[in-house]
Amino acid sequence: MSRCRFSLGLGARSLWFGLVTLLVALAGCQETTGDTVSPVAANPAIEDVESALRGVLSKTVPFERIAGVSQLLERLGQDELEVARAVFESPALAPSAADMAVFVAWWSRFDAPAAFGWTSQNAKSGGSFAVVFEQWGRDDPVGAALLLGAGGRVDAGFLQDSNVALLRGWLESGKPGMRSYLSSLAGSKSGVKVLESFGRIVVARRGPKGTIEYLDSLSGNEPQLMGKLLFAFARPITRASPEAGVALFERYEGQQLGVNLLISIGEGWVDARGGESAMTWVWEQKDHPRLKAALGSVYRRWIKQDEEAAMSWMEERTDFIPPELESALITYLGKKSQEDILRALELRKWIRQGLVRRDVTMKLLRDWRRRDPDAANEWIDNATTLSDYVREQLAEEKGKSQLRLQGKRAR
Repeated sequence: MSRCRFSLGLGARSLWFGLVTLLVALAGCQETTGDTVSPVAANPAIEDVESALRGVLSKTVPFERIAGVSQLLERLGQDELEVARAVFESPALAPSAADMAVFVAWWSRFDAPAAFGWTSQNAKSGGSFAVVFEQWGRDDPVGAALLLGAGGRVDAGFLQDSNVALLRGWLESGKPGMRSYLSSLAGSKSGVKVLESFGRIVVARRGPKGTIEYLDSLSGNEPQLMGKLLFAFARPITRASPEAGVALFERYEGQQLGVNLLISIGEGWVDARGGESAMTWVWEQKDHPRLKAALGSVYRRWIKQDEEAAMSWMEERTDFIPPELESALITYLGKKSQEDILRALELRKWIRQGLVRRDVTMKLLRDWRRRDPDAANEWIDNATTLSDYVREQLAEEKGKSQLRLQGKRAR
């Protein structure tokens, strides 16, 4: 008989947690045949449970140990909990954090609140909060949400993973009440990150079309929540299917709650089909109020993924940079200045907003001065295109730098 439930922690805070979750899932997928299971009987005596667990935990190969623990626990019931807990609390055995995660995941099936209480008091099992809340989300999501929402019960470092896991279990359970919790998350930056991770999970489980239908079921009468959900879900929807992303955009274009969709869909398009195609599609939305911001955001994502192609694309357009591309141009200039500072300084002319151009100029010159102070200072002293403000600010910074250097030499 095969037991296989994959619940990968998409967007997890740490690689460690993702690896542990994968190992737990893989261990659960092992065929429980007579050749692979522990020798413990179906209804073993308490002594045998303790002995078998100790034997498995003494294995030195991590995957073999985790798989063995998982297979053994699958054959035990709640009646053996106290014996199993005593083994995992044994300082002589020193179970690893991964071992603890398997144990806590098993315990949570019987009593997730108790498993959470034990995890909270056991430093070595701290990374197991997420597996507890995923199961708790299946059994009693509202109760789990009340505890997480109250704050202070879960270390801040595990809070995001715990929220994502809760929503994953809640989604699987199909139980009501999620919308109000999503609304509470939408009010903070950390909560929006949780929504983005949740969006990836929904797309992975239901596909782009099913995710759009799921969004419809959450719409209610809360435009602020729907706007946040659209922004969080649009990127993974488009990453899976740019056509679905476009359909979502066309559906909500012109509505206030969909004003930021262009950014999310453009970024998802970069991941799906590359930056040039994404920039072309975004550019076609000429009348959109966030066009400039979207082009800048998409270009930044593109340059991180394929710097050579993104740089070449912008270089081909430097004879005339339209205002809509200024935000993208600023990203380009930051990269260009590292290889050709004079060319970067020349192209800043296409930044039409005076204060923005001033700030970009000062950043370019400060970075140059850090890399090559003599060449930068010589150019600044002879430049005829710098404003008095920029020249005075840079001269003041140069004087302070020289004073600090003299002070160090005097010491």
